[in-house]
Amino acid sequence: MSTGIIVAIVVVVVVLVALAVMVRLAVRRRHLRERFGPEYERAVESGDSRTAAERDLREREQRHD
Repeated sequence: MSTGIIVAIVVVVVVLVALAVMVRLAVRRRHLRERFGPEYERAVESGDSRTAAERDLREREQRHD
């Protein structure tokens, strides 16, 4: 195999992994919005960052499950 083909394969794999991560985050975000409703928006607005607010909501969800 030539170096060009190997590089192309690596690039495709990296792009596919990045897409999978983005889809997973979108699904998780949608789930939290559906589960918490207005509380999700309040947590995101009052938190330091969206990531931190979503982490707190996931932890809250796990404690109550």
